[in-house]
Amino acid sequence: MRYSPRTMPAASLLRRRDFHRTLGSAALAGLAMAGCSAPGAQDFEQLWTRLRGIAVGRASADQRLAVFFDTRCGYCRQLWQELAPVQDQLLVLWTPVAILAPASRNQALGLLASANPAQALSAHMRGRARLPDAEGAPSLEAALDGNLAALESLPGASRSVPQIAGLRHQALQVVRGAAPLAHLQQQFALSTPAR
Repeated sequence: MRYSPRTMPAASLLRRRDFHRTLGSAALAGLAMAGCSAPGAQDFEQLWTRLRGIAVGRASADQRLAVFFDTRCGYCRQLWQELAPVQDQLLVLWTPVAILAPASRNQALGLLASANPAQALSAHMRGRARLPDAEGAPSLEAALDGNLAALESLPGASRSVPQIAGLRHQALQVVRGAAPLAHLQQQFALSTPAR
């Protein structure tokens, strides 16, 4: 008998998302077994230098995270709130991408072109201000396209937001979704916020 999604019991089928996670993990494991190294510090440095975003946090922090977000993403706002308690302990590069709606692109361009992008981002993420739509200069357009290309180049690439990239023990880690702070602390070896 030939097995197909129609003939296999539902319990034995991997959900598509789980399949892609498994495939991505297997690809990274295959690189390590083949003598290639898994993505690490050098890959993260290359990623960090090619992104155009808004840096928030302590500039001299030991830990850096690149957060890919869409201006229209509610989960991205939730992630902003999750990271707030540790914001003074790390440097986060909030990297806009435009994938959720056509208006996302003009809002992201407006954010990058604003006089004080960090302040505009903070007000937007706290729900206190709407970002103005703006058409950007060609250099901002190219930067936004570059951010999307960087997102798509991450291990186990997925065109979804938010996504967080950072280092843990010199290995590149990628977390998808608005994970709770405890999970982010574990994944990126972040210290517990002072109370």
